[in-house]
Amino acid sequence: MSLLFDETDDHVAIADHAALALPDADWTIAGWMKPDSLAGTASQFILSWNHFNYLPSLNWWFREASHPSEPGKIKFRIKDDADQLEVMSPTAVITTTAWHHLCLVRAGDTFTQYVNAAAAGAATTSIIDAVDPSVAWLFGAVFGFDADSYLGGRLAEWAKWDRALSADERAALAAGLAPAFFPHGLSWHIPMCGDAVEQVAGLTTTIQGAVAAEHPPRIILPPPPRSMRGAPLHVHPAHVFRSPVVAGA
Repeated sequence: MSLLFDETDDHVAIADHAALALPDADWTIAGWMKPDSLAGTASQFILSWNHFNYLPSLNWWFREASHPSEPGKIKFRIKDDADQLEVMSPTAVITTTAWHHLCLVRAGDTFTQYVNAAAAGAATTSIIDAVDPSVAWLFGAVFGFDADSYLGGRLAEWAKWDRALSADERAALAAGLAPAFFPHGLSWHIPMCGDAVEQVAGLTTTIQGAVAAEHPPRIILPPPPRSMRGAPLHVHPAHVFRSPVVAGA
């Protein structure tokens, strides 16, 4: 399953935690998003970490189909304690209501966003340092809850790594492998299997309105540890599988 957001007031909040921090080093944020509708002239926010114009902050959003200047484009804006960087896809990449795999990577001084494993805008700068607003992280809404900026659609399998995933790893995620296949550097993971339970760091999450919906097709989950095979697994029902596992097949 995934979480469905109604574009009215639904969101998921992650309470402030050290695991959210984006270091002055490599990192990756990735997950799945399926918009329900692209109609409109505004923006839909995938995630928001602090107010849009505040220092520090991170915001990631896409423009709706009738936006006057940037229809279908996806953008992120990141700010540390002094400077900001904003990157927009050079072409429209959110143009259907299909599932999209999204990935935002810092590798050295280069920041790149990917849609379905294809680069969709990048910039290189040395001005961005560590980012840690020490506030809640939001999915499906902009900080401040602007009425025209809520997400209408589904989110699933969101995670963050304290390293830059390789091209092969990004392609594997976009092909359906779950984040748990890549545990090295994995600092948090929220499968969003109808709830918002975080699997790695024990982050505190709160769901406002979002409800369970279908999972992305063919999400492949890793097998249970060898020591647990044949034993009951006390995990979310959506994750009780045997290897190899394909969810939604």
